[in-house]
Amino acid sequence: MEGKTTMINAKSILLDRFNQEYWIFLILLLISLITLVSVFALCLIKYNNVPRTIKIAFVFCILLFLCLTIMLGHIFSKYHRDREYLKNFDVITVAGEVIDFAISTSEDELTATKSWPIIRINDSNEQITLGIVNSEEILEINQQYTFIYLPNTRVAEIVRD
Repeated sequence: MEGKTTMINAKSILLDRFNQEYWIFLILLLISLITLVSVFALCLIKYNNVPRTIKIAFVFCILLFLCLTIMLGHIFSKYHRDREYLKNFDVITVAGEVIDFAISTSEDELTATKSWPIIRINDSNEQITLGIVNSEEILEINQQYTFIYLPNTRVAEIVRD
């Protein structure tokens, strides 16, 4: 049974990974918001007493952190919606064939250890991309696997029977 992930173990791994990513994105979002407000407040306080180039730098920083905050907020909102699924331990289970990798880190083209595999779901023939990170199992193209995942973030884990 070593090296194989049962449904209970897969849910536990998925929950741990989800919680780590959730808190990372929450902290990054808060840092971005605090920085945005700080730069904006500094700009308002010192705006009249600084040279034009520094004013341009302030505006650029505000726009940069505004974009970053919006992007992080969008990502965090997906994680926040998936928390409801995890409260009920309500994950989606699918069986399908790995047909390709959207992103992968591997030695060759056919396998990946950290990946976003593209799965063709057996029941519906629908294709879905799932995020699997730090899996001990090497995924192979044209092989069948069972996955559990969360619908908004697509954070997934491989399940072995």
